[in-house]
Amino acid sequence: MLRKTLLLLLCGLAVTCCASKQHEKPVPPRMERVTKVEETLEDETLAVVERLRSRRVALEKKRKALIEEVLANEKMFKKATLLTLEERGYEFLFSTEEGESRWAKALLKFLESVEDHALKKESFDIYRIQQAKTDMLLEMANLQAKKARLVGDKVFEALEGLIGSKEPVTLEQISLQKKEGKSPPFSKDELSGFEKKFVEYLDTEEKTLLHRARFEVWCQVAFFRLVLDMKFLKIAHPFKADKEPSKADITYLDNLVKMFDEFAKDPEGFLASLPPKHPYYWALIDALKRYRQIVTEGGFIKVHFSSKLKKGAKGSTVLELRQRLSQEGYDVGDVSSPSFDESLEKALKHYQETHGFEPTGILEEKHARSLNVEAGRRVKQIELGLQRWRESEIDHSQPFYLRVNIPEFKLEVWIDGKLVRKHKVIVGNNNWDKDPDARIEGRINRTKIFSALVKQVVLNPKWYVPARIRRLELDYEVLKEPDYFERRKFKVKVLPDGREEIYQESGEENVLGKVKFVFPNPYGIFMHDTNQKELFKSEIRAFSHGCIRLEKPLELAYMILERCASMSMERVQSLLATQKEHEIELTTFVPIYVEYNTVGVDEHGHVEFYSDVYRYDRDFFEGKIPYSEEELKLLMRKIPRID
Repeated sequence: MLRKTLLLLLCGLAVTCCASKQHEKPVPPRMERVTKVEETLEDETLAVVERLRSRRVALEKKRKALIEEVLANEKMFKKATLLTLEERGYEFLFSTEEGESRWAKALLKFLESVEDHALKKESFDIYRIQQAKTDMLLEMANLQAKKARLVGDKVFEALEGLIGSKEPVTLEQISLQKKEGKSPPFSKDELSGFEKKFVEYLDTEEKTLLHRARFEVWCQVAFFRLVLDMKFLKIAHPFKADKEPSKADITYLDNLVKMFDEFAKDPEGFLASLPPKHPYYWALIDALKRYRQIVTEGGFIKVHFSSKLKKGAKGSTVLELRQRLSQEGYDVGDVSSPSFDESLEKALKHYQETHGFEPTGILEEKHARSLNVEAGRRVKQIELGLQRWRESEIDHSQPFYLRVNIPEFKLEVWIDGKLVRKHKVIVGNNNWDKDPDARIEGRINRTKIFSALVKQVVLNPKWYVPARIRRLELDYEVLKEPDYFERRKFKVKVLPDGREEIYQESGEENVLGKVKFVFPNPYGIFMHDTNQKELFKSEIRAFSHGCIRLEKPLELAYMILERCASMSMERVQSLLATQKEHEIELTTFVPIYVEYNTVGVDEHGHVEFYSDVYRYDRDFFEGKIPYSEEELKLLMRKIPRID
């Protein structure tokens, strides 16, 4: 019985196994094909991703090449531009993906005003910058349109992250993204259509990149041009003007790069700091606009001079004078009146004061010549004056400084940014002279243009006579008057080496007067009182051998010694009364700037035009500055020894 039961169980198992095998079905051919299609699509997806990713990476690297390609056509500022771009990894500063940046807006706004500063717009190629900006913005708008076509595309949404990868993408990444449900299903046609749209997007992005590169380079070049012209380039200084302005970008390379770094930190603040802070500069900016307008309106009314005119006169010339003065803003009263009244006399005196004449209120031929100088020439003088202010060494933040303007024949005292007083001065003459010991001749008496520090004030100074003045002047006086030295308190001292030193004792006869201001400089120039005070009445006060003679010098001495040596006026006067020389060292030095500028501005805003006493204006307008070796020889040359 047991055997029969076991047999039946074995038969049942066999039947079950057979039945199970009958239920197993083979894999349909269609499922195998689907798997292969998916694998093929993944391969194609990877290929598309890699093509687009590689193109994008290459595009980023192309930024440097595009910038260098644009920069290759520039004549100046290549090195400065490359250095600043390398420092920030070739990232654009003047544009963002949306358009012009804050830095571009600040720069372009300033460039629109460069003509106000007497700089030429064409020097900055503003038109090409504006054109590059327009092209860039148009291409950016086109790029946004291309991008809008991609938004909503499921292939783009699935693959955007992979295409943006800096590293190569693998098939495993494609598969993993699909398994994690990050990649919705799409067809081969959809993949192909996406690639076409993205290639168009990348093409447009490359065009945008080119326009951004142009905009970046041209903005940087304009920036460097602006900084060079505003801060560093010298074209007006007769002896320090840059000999090769076309190479100034290399000469001032370190300064330019430093300035760009400051601009990058605060564009608006930096640009506001570029022009000189001195009030005269900004007053001349306003004046330039007025005088340019006069030129636009036809220029100055001509004054037909035939004889002197003064208060009480009548006629057409009086009317011309009244209308002519009115053009420059002088208050002449009734502009239609042909009578020379008190208002016209006052206006004429004001004009005479601002043009270096004695304010007599009487019209003479020299005044008419000044009035008839063409308005266009006055514009050029103002423009040159602005350039000279940009080249000025004056630090207007100094709490106390002195300024001597040679053509004005005046010294100014500035305290805390305000003009507190003016003094007449006498400067070096423009005569042709000789220095036998130095064996030179030329315009050697001209007062030099320089800056220094007043370090000492000398009361009751002695005058140590320069050798050339003794040989060319005093020796001749002695021939005429054998007792010349004795009567004028000159002393002769024999030095250990046998040479004679001649000096003049302190006193009324001393040519340095009662006070001397010492500011060490390479030219041996100092400032002093004088015993020839009548010379201050002259309009053109160029009489010295180069030093500066000062009217009312004790008033300045009192101010300096009180502020910089803690010495009261009473103490100074007591020292003067001794008639002995006293050298007083200052505890705080006073900056002094000796400049040459033929234009200025008075307290009413009227432009002052001065005599071009050394002809530096003339030489500038004739293109002689910077002076060539030939021109310098015309100013000074070697001579044979004179015994």
